Amino acid sequence: MWKELCGQNEIEELLEGFGYFHDSCLKEVLIHSNSFVNNELSMSVDPTAVAYLVFQRQFNVGYSVIEMKFEEVEQFCLNPCPKNYDAIIFSATIFQIEDTFYWSNDEEFSPEEIKITKWLHWISAKKVMWRALDNALGDSKRYRSES
Repeated sequence: MWKELCGQNEIEELLEGFGYFHDSCLKEVLIHSNSFVNNELSMSVDPTAVAYLVFQRQFNVGYSVIEMKFEEVEQFCLNPCPKNYDAIIFSATIFQIEDTFYWSNDEEFSPEEIKITKWLHWISAKKVMWRALDNALGDSKRYRSES
């Protein structure tokens, strides 16, 4: 069951339940727009995007795996780590400015002063939901190509 982030109380519940993302990793990302071309080759253009992010962490207190859903994505930045670096998230932040939510793997992240680094991930969206995933540790893919 999805839990919506409506304000600071829900943000704190998620951060505390997932250990502030300590010793976690971003395992999978799925992004889709609502634009498409139909069988008559007519295009339906809808600029809104939805992103799903799955995180796993090395603790069995609280949640070990969560999925976050970001609706009406405004910006998304994924910068993989350089070679010979690990992709461990040591802590993350979630906050709201006016009607926009932000998540970043940099607890000092500020949308007013974005400093792009090779390991920075962040996303902003109008609506955010999350849910715990049971039996979802390991390398199995949640989002698969149908081919």
